[in-house]
Amino acid sequence: MKSNWKTKSVDEVIVNEFSDVLGIDKLLASILLSRGLNNINDADNFINPKLSSLHSPYLIKGMHEGVARIREAVSRNEKVGIFADSD
Repeated sequence: MKSNWKTKSVDEVIVNEFSDVLGIDKLLASILLSRGLNNINDADNFINPKLSSLHSPYLIKGMHEGVARIREAVSRNEKVGIFADSD
């Protein structure tokens, strides 16, 4: 089966600049640009995230209750099983 890929065109001058300044492959630079990361600072923050820039996990619904329950289980020496999906 033949695929018909549609790609966004990106400015090769900016691709080269991202590649040189950030020390990344030109393919990665192209991907970042095509995804809307149009300045070097945004691209650098995306590929080199800092823990301090993450949102609080307490913004997730039920997090306070979950933490309280885990703390209670730990204080009672209960076994704790954590199940998650990949996203």
